Amino acid sequence: MCGAPYVPMAPVTKNRPVLGPHYLGAWRKKAGLTQEAAAHALDMDRGNLSKIENGKVPYSQGLIEAAAALYGVTPADIIGTDPDLAGYGSIDSLLLRRRADGDVWQHILEGAKRMTRPTADELAAQNAKETEARAAIQRTLDRAHGQKRPATTSDD
Repeated sequence: MCGAPYVPMAPVTKNRPVLGPHYLGAWRKKAGLTQEAAAHALDMDRGNLSKIENGKVPYSQGLIEAAAALYGVTPADIIGTDPDLAGYGSIDSLLLRRRADGDVWQHILEGAKRMTRPTADELAAQNAKETEARAAIQRTLDRAHGQKRPATTSDD
């Protein structure tokens, strides 16, 4: 040793590739599989699958493709489509989807039905229900606090 004082080095961190968000876990749940069952079908450890789903470990292209086949969706769905917000995604995604039963057109029609928008009457009925629910909650809160609020009128 040359007599220089010991200076500890900073810990070395691994540079992992930054991958964008994905919906691997959401699609697994949508397919009705537990992490244990999915990990077994994907020939991997449940702990590793959990880490990948939670973004702690990067995924591989092979895993995305295998998971897509297992869950009945496209790899693009797993990376870019939230199954809870977008039905089954775009028409392109529906056309690319592989179905085990081979009834692709029926699947496309089912997806298109999920993508329809409510009518004006349906929206008005939903709005009326929500308004009544809010009023009922407010009445309950007012009774609980022993208060009475003046009735409000709407000029709409």
